[in-house]
Amino acid sequence: LARAIPEFTNVPADFDSWPNIRKARYIARLFSRDGGSLTFGSTTTLIEKMEQIRRPFGLCSDHVEVFLALCNIFDVPAAEVSITNHTVARVWSRTQQQWVFIDPQFCLMAKGPDDRYLSLLQMREIYFGGGTVQFDFFGNSNQRFAREDPRQCDIYNRPDDFSDIILTNGNNVLEVDQYRRRLAWIPKPVRPLIYFAFGRMPGYQ
Repeated sequence: LARAIPEFTNVPADFDSWPNIRKARYIARLFSRDGGSLTFGSTTTLIEKMEQIRRPFGLCSDHVEVFLALCNIFDVPAAEVSITNHTVARVWSRTQQQWVFIDPQFCLMAKGPDDRYLSLLQMREIYFGGGTVQFDFFGNSNQRFAREDPRQCDIYNRPDDFSDIILTNGNNVLEVDQYRRRLAWIPKPVRPLIYFAFGRMPGYQ
């Protein structure tokens, strides 16, 4: 990991005392560069994704995989969430005592009228109720949403974008990566069945 993302050897001295949301934002900002149309191959390991993702490289699911692995290492409770046309994550906020939305690919979170961070279900209720979600961009100045309103993007501009929300039950990306490397010789469509059979692949709710 130190070779893949050297900045992680230089986390602030008081990092462990930070709230989970602050940690999650720091983690995402280290590697998020919006991604690109260049995708990883079916045999790419997690370490290889970490080494290349800032080129920029990879899709939303790749960004979430890297984000979850780093959250695991730094003991930040996080899990994958899929909405209609995008894969994002959720992080447990001890302060708010709830899961909150975070998009590691685009460095986005969301707030409600009371300035509290929102869960995806709360965002869904606002969208379907005709309200407006206030997006909180925390990335760097070269990223897309430093200049654009996320609500103009085709993954956040209408209620239908939140018609389906699929929560991942668990966060085993490090174990899954071990299996991926061991079973790289098996065709990609077959491998998830093996991960599930051995309890390495998180289930969905």
